[in-house]
Amino acid sequence: SDVDRLALPHGNVAALVEQAASRESVTRWGEHDTYLPTDRPAIAERLSAFTGGELSATHFDTYARCPARLFYGRVLSIGRPDTVEADVAPNVRGILIHAILERFFSSGGAGLDARDWAGPNARARMRECAERAFEEYDAQYPNLYWAEEKRALVQGLDDPDSPQGLLAAFLVAEDEEAGVGFEGEYSRGRYNEVAFGAPGGKRAAVELAAHAIPRLDADGHISLKGRVDRVDVDEATGRLVVFDYKSGFTPPAREALGGMSFQLAIYMDALAEQHEGVSRPAGGVFYSLRDPMDVRRQAPLARSDLATYSGRKPQGLLDEDAFAKFRE
Repeated sequence: SDVDRLALPHGNVAALVEQAASRESVTRWGEHDTYLPTDRPAIAERLSAFTGGELSATHFDTYARCPARLFYGRVLSIGRPDTVEADVAPNVRGILIHAILERFFSSGGAGLDARDWAGPNARARMRECAERAFEEYDAQYPNLYWAEEKRALVQGLDDPDSPQGLLAAFLVAEDEEAGVGFEGEYSRGRYNEVAFGAPGGKRAAVELAAHAIPRLDADGHISLKGRVDRVDVDEATGRLVVFDYKSGFTPPAREALGGMSFQLAIYMDALAEQHEGVSRPAGGVFYSLRDPMDVRRQAPLARSDLATYSGRKPQGLLDEDAFAKFRE
């Protein structure tokens, strides 16, 4: 740090001044961004390996909210104690929903009846995709919790007049473009599970190079990795819309605009210019899949001339210049 210690009489006061200035810096991680000394060789080695490797959008979001959580959880790999799950673990539920929707769009989505996303063809295809995904977990959860989880997910797919479960509600939301709609002839789910860098997990349908952004201090680049759940494409114009499915907390648009959530912006930039025919981001949207009663596209970050928002607060719909500036 370039902080002048001002010849303060108490060394601890000078150290606190230096620590505060270091944490205010946005140019690089430093030894004062957490409370654990980083001059210890083992810790310094882990910190160097982490910051020198590929970082994900989630890492940036975690750091914006709580640097210590990122340090302890990702750098030092200190996690929560292992527990025995009596019911279906929340992360497994999220993985399951992602897998079902990937199968659904990869197998043709609504098929020939593409204008009727809540119709019988789409519902039958969604049911089939769900049953195939369930088979991968049947042996892991041979209990009533798992049986109830499966029932709740597919509820209403066979009868649109009955209470609708999460997957049926998703089809209705697609049919209505609930929350956010985009102008143009977009091919929905044109790409599913698009990976850039090395995000880990199973192989993706489309794999791209890591996305590099310059450091603010001009000292090289930061390599980014990630996995985009879904990309809709307007084939005629090359415009794209990225979607991230959220089965838990969904960050509001104001967090992205305020520099607290980077995921959608990173995804849009990572895909632009990297894939033939797809080069012009029109927007990004979080798809809330937590509650069957509130399945919708929300917290958009999109060009206002290309998107319409049915929510009460259209925060996140930006004019062309503001959208370009936000991405920068």
